[in-house]
Amino acid sequence: MRTKGGFFISGHRHGKEQVMSHSKDAHTYQEQLDLLKARGLVVADEPSALHCLEHHNYYRLSPYRFPFTPPGNRDVFRPGTTFEQLWALYTFDRQLRHLIIEACKSVEISLRSRWPMR
Repeated sequence: MRTKGGFFISGHRHGKEQVMSHSKDAHTYQEQLDLLKARGLVVADEPSALHCLEHHNYYRLSPYRFPFTPPGNRDVFRPGTTFEQLWALYTFDRQLRHLIIEACKSVEISLRSRWPMR
């Protein structure tokens, strides 16, 4: 079932918030996957790809397509690019981000514990 998007606040204009309508149609997970395939993405395991889209969101994965697209045309994948490559890049970035956050927490705790001693 398709639905319309909602509204979002876009900032201030003369002291008032602007509310803009967002009227793009929502797409099913299958339609999202079909769009990726139409753009040249190779999908070997469609049920797995659908699961990823259902649980991690098409728009969260979208920015990870850029290394796999030719310059000047961000809507087409380079020949042979697979969903698995796209997913691997997303997973790597998520794990790296987690490691960096955990390292920052350790540094913060260490600094906080030493700060009162000075």
